[in-house]
Amino acid sequence: IVSDFKPDRFRILDDVFTLEKDRTIGIAREIRRRNLSIEFECLSRIDCLDDEMLSELKASGCYRIWCGVESGSEKVLQAMRKNVSVDKIKEVARLIHKHEIEMACFFLAGYPGESREDITASLQLIDEIKPDDLSVSIAYPIPGTEFYDQVEHLVKRDVGWKHSSQYKPIYKRKYPDLYYKFLRTLILRNWDRKIRLKTAPIPVKCLNAAQEAGAWLGCQVISRFGGNRELE
Repeated sequence: IVSDFKPDRFRILDDVFTLEKDRTIGIAREIRRRNLSIEFECLSRIDCLDDEMLSELKASGCYRIWCGVESGSEKVLQAMRKNVSVDKIKEVARLIHKHEIEMACFFLAGYPGESREDITASLQLIDEIKPDDLSVSIAYPIPGTEFYDQVEHLVKRDVGWKHSSQYKPIYKRKYPDLYYKFLRTLILRNWDRKIRLKTAPIPVKCLNAAQEAGAWLGCQVISRFGGNRELE
């Protein structure tokens, strides 16, 4: 692939590329042994990364690692059975930054039992670990999973699985659907303004969505992220 197509970068789509430490380090060393001058990104889990592995990945050309952080709330992480704590997330984030690898994070909104305080904890964690890239999805129960079984009685009848997506609420949550659409956009806007130092205004349609939703975040977050001078 390198000799024939000469790609600038690779993306390794193994769901957990770092699951087996010896295998991952072996691949990294083989890349160096073959003098393959490539940059690549991969997917990992927080509990599958340590200082040694990150050092090997960096030396072999890894420039970005995607991690499923999901939440900044201990309560939500435990409910998801993530087997990591918020402190562990912070520790691994520090190591990734130490090795000058970009940290990209997946976060979820709308997991069963998630409260205002849990959402605030996620916002605070994003501010603290400073991901270089960020993806925010709405918790999406897939048929056949334990999560789906847990909320099956709340799933809407007209889901249309062939055309559904992780960004569309498909079951009844604690707050209105518009709340989560607004929340997702606002989290990304806040991250974008703080990390990338952009000052693009929050779209009017998002502000209208918050007003229609009537959720507590509709006023509180507009005040915090829409007109707060600390974010300028």
